[in-house]
Amino acid sequence: MITWFLEEAEPYQRDPTHIAMRLLRVNFAGLMSTSFFLPQILFKLATSPEYIGPLREQIDSAVGKYGWTKEGISKMYKIDSFIREVSRMQGFSALVLHRKVMSANGFTFHDGLNIPQGTHIAAASCIVNKKEEVFEGSETFDGFRFSKPQEEADDVNVKHQLTSPAMNNLFFGVGKHACPGRFLMTFIIKIQVALILHNYDVKVKGDTPPKDHWVGAVCMPDMKAKIMYRKRVA
Repeated sequence: MITWFLEEAEPYQRDPTHIAMRLLRVNFAGLMSTSFFLPQILFKLATSPEYIGPLREQIDSAVGKYGWTKEGISKMYKIDSFIREVSRMQGFSALVLHRKVMSANGFTFHDGLNIPQGTHIAAASCIVNKKEEVFEGSETFDGFRFSKPQEEADDVNVKHQLTSPAMNNLFFGVGKHACPGRFLMTFIIKIQVALILHNYDVKVKGDTPPKDHWVGAVCMPDMKAKIMYRKRVA
């Protein structure tokens, strides 16, 4: 990463301070997404125990056949579906595809709308995620919404997975500028969730369900909520 920064930087940006600031920004982006998103998934699991049995069944089957390998994790499409549904309902930002108009002539959309140079724009993914025309029962959480087609086909289909950007899946952006780190982040979260469910029972401490907090366009998990873990009883 540092080598890449040095190769791409303008001459005045090649000092240690500029490089360090860019590296810190990349680290923040990589860690923030995981550390914000994982608690949301665990809170949802802890308050939706009906999903734990089917998820464990698939985890145990995949681990029994493939072990804790990349291939084994890829077979856990129910976990992927659960994670994608959490991203649809919550995610960690209401705005995606942040762009800045660079052309001196501005940018003109297909409908004739022109926005001037220097304008910052973004897409409101939360609107797409809650449209009934896009997702049936869009206001209802369905953890297996995206695994059902794969179950019917008895095969893993990447187009239903979190890492496949589409106009109805903007969590990682879309097009050629979709997040290049989406595969690593998704793999990390899937293996974390799988290991926790494989080894522990989980429960939210107290009777009040965790509530997300919004800071601008960023969705943060309930920092005061706590999850209790107990060694799983076979």
